[in-house]
Amino acid sequence: MNEMMEKRKRVLEVRRYYNTVIKPSLGLDDAHTDIEDPRVAEMIMDRFGVEIPPDTLHNMLIGDFTISIERALEDLKTSGLLHLQYRALKVLLEDETPEVFFCAGCGVYFSTEVEHSEYDGHTFCSECMETEFSTCSECGELFHNSDIIVAQNGENYCPECAEQFLYYCNECGEYTTEDDMVWDENGYHHICSSCFGAYYYRCEECGSFIHYNDDYYEEDGYYYCENCYEDAVVIHGYNYQPAHLNFHGDGNRFLGVELEVDDGGECTYNAREIIDLIGSHHAYIKHDGSLNDGFEIVSHPATLDYHMREIDWEGVLQELKHLDYVSHDAGTCGLHVHLNRGGFGDTEEEQDLGIAKVLYFFERHWSKIVKFSRRTRSQLDEWAARYLDDEPSHPEDVLEYAKDDASRYRCVNLCNHSTVELRVFRGTLVYETFMATLQFADLMYDIAELSLEEVMDLTWDSFKEMGSKYKEFTSYMERRGL
Repeated sequence: MNEMMEKRKRVLEVRRYYNTVIKPSLGLDDAHTDIEDPRVAEMIMDRFGVEIPPDTLHNMLIGDFTISIERALEDLKTSGLLHLQYRALKVLLEDETPEVFFCAGCGVYFSTEVEHSEYDGHTFCSECMETEFSTCSECGELFHNSDIIVAQNGENYCPECAEQFLYYCNECGEYTTEDDMVWDENGYHHICSSCFGAYYYRCEECGSFIHYNDDYYEEDGYYYCENCYEDAVVIHGYNYQPAHLNFHGDGNRFLGVELEVDDGGECTYNAREIIDLIGSHHAYIKHDGSLNDGFEIVSHPATLDYHMREIDWEGVLQELKHLDYVSHDAGTCGLHVHLNRGGFGDTEEEQDLGIAKVLYFFERHWSKIVKFSRRTRSQLDEWAARYLDDEPSHPEDVLEYAKDDASRYRCVNLCNHSTVELRVFRGTLVYETFMATLQFADLMYDIAELSLEEVMDLTWDSFKEMGSKYKEFTSYMERRGL
């Protein structure tokens, strides 16, 4: 007992001397990293007359010497000894210190008499082996939980078995068994069934995965990736819009055509024939619920010159007739032409002024335009009604009225953000009539360039003169007695 008291006393003296004399005089840090400095050993020897090895000195400086040796020895066999307590015990018992192991799990020291196990170069007490280890469901071996991979089904796998039996889902970052994986058509990509159901579709054509955030198309409950959609689906849904519009021709006076045809069948084969003829870069085909048994051909925006020279509209119309479609004679079909708002000016004010002039022209010459359109009065009232009952006094009056009108079933539909739609024309499969309609639409750009006074003074004969540069327009006007 007296010997232990003397050792504790000596430890306190060494600590005090080191902290108050050695450390300040030698400029040592608080981390005790400089205790191997030879000057430290010399000062210890000069003061206490003994040589204290650096390891022992370090234990003296950091150890918890409030411990009871009897309690510490008991703890080594039961609950374990904390690091600073063990450091003090080594100083006090010296060579009589029991053999111990350090548990890598709970971080305390135990007597080697306590049950323990080795794992990957580390030692673990029996309690940590129970709490920090799990059994691999495949090979039955124990592995530390940091090495265990838990599959979505809750089963534990060691790294080697996981490599052999599990698959990694790149979406959720979890592992699962082969039975719970969904593979693409090529067998290269896979995700777990939970993520597939929550975030993915499968392309009906190529079988590849489509994330719900990516561009995709749905037709009749089937999903298509962007690459396959144009080739796989010929007759698109009514609300379909291509991912990218193709603009053809120079300038900004673009025309977009919507030609409805009926009674020849909403037939994929026929639609494919038309697309192969006109070119998918020029047009696409859509379902239209207002038709009995047909479809709608929609062109990409193109200038009038491009429509006339580069797109084989004459061949398309002939093929439609060959396939037994009708348009004018169906009574259900229209020929709508979209004008680019940018063709009326660069600013919103310029565009509104140009559109006001077009509206004024329609209202002032309504009876002539009705005859040009080939629509019946009842068809116009249902699908393309005029805005006013009488001729307006000024272009801006009809624009103000039209802007407040929310119906798209107007002769000049202003509901679209980027285009002005002329809905007044009846469908046709006659090339001259079709092209005269496009030329009529393009003349609206010319009218928009006139001054307000010129538009208000514009007669029908003057309008005919403006269109005399087009042979189809001129011939059609004469044929219709206009």
